[in-house]
Amino acid sequence: MITLHPYFTMQSYILQSQLLSKDSQFKNFQTERLQKRKTSRPDKNRSAYIHPGPFAAVAIFLPGVNIGLKEDIEKINLSLVVFVASCLTIGTVSGAIGIGQIISAAVLPFMQQSGSVALIAIVWLIA
Repeated sequence: MITLHPYFTMQSYILQSQLLSKDSQFKNFQTERLQKRKTSRPDKNRSAYIHPGPFAAVAIFLPGVNIGLKEDIEKINLSLVVFVASCLTIGTVSGAIGIGQIISAAVLPFMQQSGSVALIAIVWLIA
């Protein structure tokens, strides 16, 4: 049977009690935070909120208002809007499909075996 010096057993007891007290403090903090969240503000349905900006933009082009003209709409560069929407769509779809996990599973073994210069080159080529 191995016996430990009383100093080591006391230190392990102190360490254990400190860890337990920190854990209980964290749990208390979490429960208090959840209770505050439940009582301070009820969950709001954010999807029901419609911003008035698009309605104002449409309203200035209505007949009779005569603030916006036909030439103003023709000057809008829609190619940039379509490009940004396309990029966002590609990112959303690839995230939903899991393309990021597929690429990381394919490239990670090569990156782990390479040096720092090769790692930078691989990241540069992927991006």
